[in-house]
Parts: sequence; C-alpha cells; structure tokens
Amino acid sequence: MESFTRQTGDGTSEEVDWRDALRSRLSRIDNSSGHSSSGSLAKESALRHEESRIIAALQTVRARINALLPITRLPPEIIYRIILYHSQIDHPFVDDDTRWATIGWIRSTHVCRRWRQIALAHSALWSRIPLSLASTCIKAFFDRAMSAPLRFGPDEPWSQDAEDIVAQNIHRAQLVQLDWSEINAPRTSLLHRMRDPAPFLEDFEFQDGSRDERTLSSNFLGGFAPRLRRLNLESRSRLPWSSPLLVNLTSLALKTSIAPDNLPVLSEVLDALERMHALESLTLEHGLPRADVSSPEDRIIHLPHLTSLDLTGSSPDCNNLIRHLNIPANAKVTIRMRYVHESATDFRTFFPIMRACLGVTASVIPVAGLYIILSPQSTSLTLMGWNNLTEDQYSTGRRRLRNSNFHFTWNFREREEDNDDREIVGLRLIICDAFATGHLKRLHVKDMGWERQHWKDLAQRAPNIRTISPTLGSEYELCHALCEDFASVGPQGDFMFPHLTSLQLVENISNRIPELSGVLPAVLAARWARLQTLQRAADSAVPPGDISNP
Repeated sequence: MESFTRQTGDGTSEEVDWRDALRSRLSRIDNSSGHSSSGSLAKESALRHEESRIIAALQTVRARINALLPITRLPPEIIYRIILYHSQIDHPFVDDDTRWATIGWIRSTHVCRRWRQIALAHSALWSRIPLSLASTCIKAFFDRAMSAPLRFGPDEPWSQDAEDIVAQNIHRAQLVQLDWSEINAPRTSLLHRMRDPAPFLEDFEFQDGSRDERTLSSNFLGGFAPRLRRLNLESRSRLPWSSPLLVNLTSLALKTSIAPDNLPVLSEVLDALERMHALESLTLEHGLPRADVSSPEDRIIHLPHLTSLDLTGSSPDCNNLIRHLNIPANAKVTIRMRYVHESATDFRTFFPIMRACLGVTASVIPVAGLYIILSPQSTSLTLMGWNNLTEDQYSTGRRRLRNSNFHFTWNFREREEDNDDREIVGLRLIICDAFATGHLKRLHVKDMGWERQHWKDLAQRAPNIRTISPTLGSEYELCHALCEDFASVGPQGDFMFPHLTSLQLVENISNRIPELSGVLPAVLAARWARLQTLQRAADSAVPPGDISNP
C-alpha cells in the first residue's frame, strides 16, 4: 500500500502517500542538522531513530498479517504441543569432533513472535539440558526451565562441564539417561558424586566406562528417591541390594562384570526382590548372585506383576536364582546361559526349574509356538517360545512372531575341544520332552542334526501342530519321516501330525532328495486331501444338542 487516509482539521479526510510522509520527515532532519561534525552525528542518530520506528511499524504490520494465518490462530496449548514434539526429536547440540552445531527445536521459536512467547512461557520445554552446548547456552536453559524438574540425556556429546552440571543438579533431575562409556566421555566417578537426595527422579539409566570396582555408599542419591521407578545401571560400581532406592522400582536392570568374590549372595537378592512388590521387569547380566547356604532351599519369591525376566550368566547361576522365583506364566523370559561342564546343575535340570518358576504344574512347558536354532557354525542353541499365536510379522525377509514369552540361549561349549556330540543329541531329546505338548501348534526348526526319529517322537507328543518350518537340513529328515509314516498307515490311516496344514519347505525340495523325488509330492497331496475330507466332515456334523425332538 502506497498511501493512507488521515483526518483534517475541518473533519474531512485526505489521502496521504507513505513516501510523501517519509520524505517530509527526512527533510526536517536534513534542515535541522548543520554541516559540522557534531551536526553529522546528530543527523545519523536521528536517522537511526527513524529507521527503528519504521522497523517497529513493519513488525506491527507483519504481526497483524501473521495473525490472519490459520496456523497462528491455533490455541496456545496446541502450539505448545507442536513445539514439545519438535523438542523431543530434534535436540540442539555441538559435536566436539567436527564442531558441527545445530539449534534443533529452537527453530520453532523463530516462526513468529507468538510462538516464541508461548515457548518461553512453558518451562517444561527448557527442562532437557543440552550438555554439549556452551555454558552460556546451558545457563539460558536453566533460567527458562525455572523450577521445572530437569532431564539429562540421552544421546549427548559431553562438554567439559557436563559432570559438574549433572552432579550439582541431581536434586532437580526427573530423568537421567547418560552413556558415560563412550571414548570421548569423561572417565570419572560421577556416580559417587551424586550424593544429594533426588525427590523428583523417576528414570535413572547410566553406563559407566570406569574400571574401578566399588560399591556405592548409602548416600548415593541421598538414599532418597521416592519416585524412582526405572533403574538401569551398567557399571562396575555396584548398588547394594539393601538400598532403599530399590523398593518402589517397576524396572530394574543391572549389567556388570565383576570378580566372583564381589557378587552378592543369594539371600541378599531374594530379600530385595521380596520387597519390590511392583516389579515388572528384571534384567541381570553377569551379576547373578552366588550360592548362599543360609538361604532355605524351599524359599520362593512371588513376583506377580513381572512381565519380563532377562538373565545372563552361567548355567549354575541362572538355575540358582530362578529356582527361587515364581512369575506369571505369560511373562517374557530371556535367559542366556553358558553351559559349565563341571557344574552339578546343567541344562538337564533347567526345564523343571523353569516350570516351577512359571508356576506350571504340567510336565511340559505350555507353548503354542517354538523356534529352535542350532547352527553347526555356532556354539550356542537358541529357543524362542510363545504361549499364544498371533499374526505373523515380516521384517527384513525373516519371519518373526510377536509376543515372545520364552527366549533361551545356551552357550554350551566353552571351548572348541569341549565339543561332545552326545551332549548335543541329548539336548535335542530334552527339548522334545520339554516342549512336546498338545498346546504346540507352530514349530520352526533350524537345526541340521534334527533326525527323523526326533520328528516321529515329537509327532506322538505334540499331535496338534499345524505349521512346521524346517530349515538347515532338518527338512530332509522330516520328509523321510512323513513318507515312512504314509507307507506304514496308508492313505486312510492316522498320519503323524494329523492337523498339519502348512509345511513350509524350500522350493523344489523333492528334486533335491532323489530317493523321494517321485514319492513326496504324492504323499503331501494325499495328506492334504485327507485333511480336507476330515475338515468337511467336521463342519457338516450337527451337534447332538441341536437335534430337535420329533
């Protein structure tokens, strides 16, 4: 717009051009200033003042234009949510190596004046302290966070002052997620400097690269963190199991590698777990308790809310702990055991102990799906089991099942010369006995040593299997077992795996087994025809209760 309207003295209006008005103001400035040096300074000052007034006028006009945009008319709480989501995915930081910097979500405050005012009015937006920034920037975050609980981490490169900032403000922290194990992270005793009570702390996750084996004292976090619910500690610094910080936890993960003599005794761990009534997730890696003669053999700790159990250690240590636990049967269990040949307890005692841990009274573990992996190039056996079957999820070309309830891994050969095929064969038989049940409906076997007798034994114990996916050589033995069974019972007999509806074999497998190339397709076709006949008969049958009286 090049002109505007103003009121005259007699009540009429006249149109005035913006440029004429500006030209008039500039002329007055020129006429009021002389040619001396002092006059030039006064003229420059007047012109700069005029410039600031023009910029302020333009800002006012632009603010009015922005106010007409749809996004600017959003309620303040919606704009705050938009900035909040941005702050969670785009953190400001400075990379110490490349000196590459980004202001991240701070760009949201540059949208317009109203967005900046809304951002400054919400202290929670500034409560995540970017530890990689300069001290002046960190101070600005502290000032704008005001009294809001603070959050430190995750995924931060560290400044030199990072340790002091965290240690001195732990009393205000709500979340601490720091990985102090990186090469460029300071190798200091930050954990031992956290002595102040942490009344707001809810989530504490710390990975420490220090090699010092020390026990945290009772003044760690002042012994007072009543809101602490999640504790994940990966450090050689050990938290005593008697600490009051453990009582209210819902998730506990302790990952350490310490000398056997420094491991806690079983009674300490059981006493602590007994006090943790709300515990939902438990992870212990290489820090499992050592045997304690003072702990009664029949002592059982009930963890009714536990949904996830993850243990890593030797077979005696794993068995030593889980034999005293009782958890819900639908909990997700992940156990990585290193088989110790010299131990009195090995994988032969594991399944009975596991059944007791899950509160299963039957002689077998009731799972609906089982995944067995034993590669000849590997030194470990992996079992994954599910107690219910849901839809398949395909990811990167591999079939995975949701809701995994059991995940066992045995590193059963400590050294290559310890290889004993008899033990591996015995382990396969034990697997059949442990999981062969009427509940088992889906089976995936990736084991080259799965022999046809294993399949025949499994067919007798688990007749309700509907899907089998054999790979890595086990499919050859299964095909032989199916053909031998068909030859013995005939097309009208009771087949092994009578409910098998999906046999997922590799392509053209019949051509790869010369002795079965002309037999296997006919056997499978006869099986499917027989199964469909039985299914139609079952569908057409009328229940006795539905027959009306004449």
